[in-house]
Amino acid sequence: MAFHHVAITTRDPEATHAFYTEAMGFELVRVEAAPAAEGGWARHLFYDTGNGECLAVWDLHDNPAVPTEFDTSISRGLGLPTWTNHLAFAVEDLGGLADARERLREHGHDVLQIDHGWCTSIYVDDPNGIAVEFCCGIVKQQRRNQVGAVAKHFQLRKHHRNRQKLLLPAGGDFECRTSVDPDLHVGPMRADVAHTTGAVTRKGASERLGKGRLLVPARRVAQIGC
Repeated sequence: MAFHHVAITTRDPEATHAFYTEAMGFELVRVEAAPAAEGGWARHLFYDTGNGECLAVWDLHDNPAVPTEFDTSISRGLGLPTWTNHLAFAVEDLGGLADARERLREHGHDVLQIDHGWCTSIYVDDPNGIAVEFCCGIVKQQRRNQVGAVAKHFQLRKHHRNRQKLLLPAGGDFECRTSVDPDLHVGPMRADVAHTTGAVTRKGASERLGKGRLLVPARRVAQIGC
């Protein structure tokens, strides 16, 4: 289930607004103001972070239940290092991560970048002492690369449009054994998209097909295009 929004509290709404709109690139899309239950009033500012999700910022005023000098850093207020409780935002690829890093630096922020192996992240503290992260998951990046590699590998050229048909006797159970170029890393095998070396067996008797494309699932078949 996706988040609708995550909320933090600030004592410096101007600096927070500048950070999240200019340095982070988010858009302020809604502002609400209402009386607080304990007294006083509060503003709630919503910043669009993408995918229909928001970061919300509380700006509290004259609330008798809130101390004047409270620590807006969630982690520091709990006696923890600032990097423990933090906000992490996803970016599509390493190019997007580099763009986010340069935008933060252009606005005068020190940025820490860490390659975690399964993802690469950059970190910065917002004006409230809350650690903020941009993260590029390597799984998503690899999947994007794999899709491109598979699409290129299986691209049909004009002189291959007329494919030969191998007719097999009707009836009987056929098993299609396939193998994929290991450099593609396409993950779980799907017989309907896999590149095959062409072993088709029927009741233990095998027929070699030669290299081609296996266009049907591994089940009872009467015709295979290759």
